[in-house]
Amino acid sequence: MSALFKFTLLLIMTTNVLLSSAFFSWQVNAVNDYFYSDFYHSLDMDQHIKKYAIRNQDKMDYETVGSEEHIRVFSELVSSIHHHGIGLEDINYYGQSGDSINTLLNESEISHLYDVANLMTKFFWVGVLSCILTLILIVLSMTKRVTWPSQRRLFGGISVAVAAVIAAFLIIGFDPIFTLMHEVLFTSGATWTFAYDESLLIVLTKSPQYFAILGLTIFVPALVLFTLLTACLSYFSRR
Repeated sequence: MSALFKFTLLLIMTTNVLLSSAFFSWQVNAVNDYFYSDFYHSLDMDQHIKKYAIRNQDKMDYETVGSEEHIRVFSELVSSIHHHGIGLEDINYYGQSGDSINTLLNESEISHLYDVANLMTKFFWVGVLSCILTLILIVLSMTKRVTWPSQRRLFGGISVAVAAVIAAFLIIGFDPIFTLMHEVLFTSGATWTFAYDESLLIVLTKSPQYFAILGLTIFVPALVLFTLLTACLSYFSRR
């Protein structure tokens, strides 16, 4: 077996384990509404919403809505996106009296979120497949049919990869990378750029600050799980 083939096989296996780790971390975040209620207060979203929502001339009085309603609306958004976008058009926000004020999203936002929902569905099935393949790798490693490098070599490779990712974000910045990701992932032609004074969706999520922190809440646990899994696979295959 050539060195190039071994390297390619190892790259495929580690990428698969990384995907399954990211999938698990993503699902934990999803069932907790991406910890929006926790970040809501730490990012001072209430004041942010009051500052910018009043400028929206199409969706009036959102600045009068309470924090509990903001969190509830976000939870509805998450639920709809994870159910193929069903119900996005029907998400309303309510005043202190309990009466419906208006629908949350405009047509452009709904179109973009349908794209997000479709992407989520694809990612979900990729994640499920990667988890199945990771379980197979665990069995093969335990039966010595697959051999992994030593834990020291694995940790060295992981450290280099993580350092490269961190360096990229520090040098390029989150905003350009965030924009590039949208340009690559969303090619349907629907707009994905919105201004604070015309989009309650962007105001509600304090984009891109919230998404930068959200990325860390998915990336860091995924990295920890990935490191533990690869360490176990290396141990099983070499003991």
